[in-house]
Amino acid sequence: MSISLPFDLTIQAQTILHYFTATESGKSVLLEWQMTQGATCNGIHILHAADRTLFEEVGEIAGVCGSPVEAVTYTFLHRQPTINATNRYKLALGNLGFSEEATVHLLDLRSGYQLRPHPLQTSSTLFFSPGKGPHLVTFFSSDARILYRTTTDEHVFILLRENFAPGVYFFEIVDAEGSRRAFGKCCVTP
Repeated sequence: MSISLPFDLTIQAQTILHYFTATESGKSVLLEWQMTQGATCNGIHILHAADRTLFEEVGEIAGVCGSPVEAVTYTFLHRQPTINATNRYKLALGNLGFSEEATVHLLDLRSGYQLRPHPLQTSSTLFFSPGKGPHLVTFFSSDARILYRTTTDEHVFILLRENFAPGVYFFEIVDAEGSRRAFGKCCVTP
């Protein structure tokens, strides 16, 4: 038996979050989000995944969340994110569903840089500790000849295999104040 009703039941799209961000905070990740005025839910579960792994719960805010009369801001400090990986976060907002993903890439830059993948085959990304920009990136041959020099305002630099012959190269990254941010070597495969 089927019952036909004289109207369609639709739920209007409602913006639940003003924003949801993930930022590096030392060796932790600080999550911050704001629920819009009028959005409420029964509990918030904080979900985490590293790179392409499945999401797992890393925290919870129990009880009624949000407010019918004002926007409410929440923070959560994830103390054990995955280092040297892209950390992805989602919020399970009670009966309202899931948030969009917020991501942050955490790097261990104790050496001042990280080159991934290494050795360089097609392309690699050189991550480094930022200083006052712009940064001067210089590549040297093993006999200290300058082979390539460029500047960047970012704290990453893309290396393309086509710009290098096979071999071992050294690089130096210096900030606008003349402080060395990184010095290392790069191997380029044949």
